[in-house]
Amino acid sequence: NLLTTIEGVTAKTSSTANNIKTGDKVFDGKLGDNNRWESVQGVDPQWIEIDMGAEYSFNGLDIQWRGAANAKTYTIEISTDGEHWEVILDITNEDKTRNRLDEYTFETKTARYIKFHGTSRNSAYGYSVDEIYVWAA
Repeated sequence: NLLTTIEGVTAKTSSTANNIKTGDKVFDGKLGDNNRWESVQGVDPQWIEIDMGAEYSFNGLDIQWRGAANAKTYTIEISTDGEHWEVILDITNEDKTRNRLDEYTFETKTARYIKFHGTSRNSAYGYSVDEIYVWAA
């Protein structure tokens, strides 16, 4: 079951490259140039925070990157209140593969908020995410 398709999911971001490639595009179910979040170029760190609207239990998360604008190092953090965060994935040294799909499974977690927090990029571009899939436990 894909939690990011539930009604009422919203997103906040540290930045957007323009007013088309916004945070809400990471859970719209569509891939493509105008159906993605893109941060400003050349600036670290950057983040996107997804609010699922209620607490859910999940045990998997995938990130579909767009082109070469992907992360080398990043964390995935969760929260029940949007204030206190727990790092559940600490990713280092990811490769430069274009249109990379990062797939993770882990012990079941319960949270309302999920945050991608990019700390270094694999290119001069920003971070460009087509979709973030959060899988129900």
